[in-house]
Amino acid sequence: MNLGGSPKTHFMFQMENPLVGIFNRERTILTFRQRSLEFFAAWIGIVCGGGLFLMPWLNRITGFGFILVSFEWSVFFGALIACASIWAMLMFTMIRFDCRKRTFSMRTRIGLIPKFQSGSIDEVRHLELAPYGGLFPTTIAQSVAPGMLAAPVQFGHLYVIRLHWQQQGRAPIVVEHVQMMQGYGVHDSGMMNFAQKAQQYSNALKVPLYSNIPLPGMQRVN
Repeated sequence: MNLGGSPKTHFMFQMENPLVGIFNRERTILTFRQRSLEFFAAWIGIVCGGGLFLMPWLNRITGFGFILVSFEWSVFFGALIACASIWAMLMFTMIRFDCRKRTFSMRTRIGLIPKFQSGSIDEVRHLELAPYGGLFPTTIAQSVAPGMLAAPVQFGHLYVIRLHWQQQGRAPIVVEHVQMMQGYGVHDSGMMNFAQKAQQYSNALKVPLYSNIPLPGMQRVN
């Protein structure tokens, strides 16, 4: 693990909804995607809105099913909820790295508009392990929905893996996080596991990994 030094970041991470890294079976594709209450709420909205939209049509054509409100209201609000949920889903950040082709595709947002980008993995400068200084959920909320934004963390500490770009001024992205409880031996063990996961990402992308976290056997980078 490269711990020789890391450029200091000049960005303030006040609120972020971090991602979760997932490899495909062949470990040639690494995807960072959203896992939070907002993600599941969007799927629920699509299913419920679609059902609310389709049910009155099914009832009118076949005579089966039921509607709770008038046909027009059910169709209107069903379509509205489904479309809003699909739009929310498109707003979530996702980064897909093809480690074999050395390319990436990314979906982010600018204001209320989704933005799609693609490029070479060579645009990634390095990964960084660091304590988090922004807002994250409480312990209970975190255990239910990893990545959900809420209140500052209680009863422990949060650490993140940040992805930094070669381009100056391009904001780093929190691609994964972990919450560590205070406890003898538990904290260091959990952090070593988290560092190993970060090293797997670094090896897959073939980019350096730097650490700002004091761990046994690791040099802290200031």
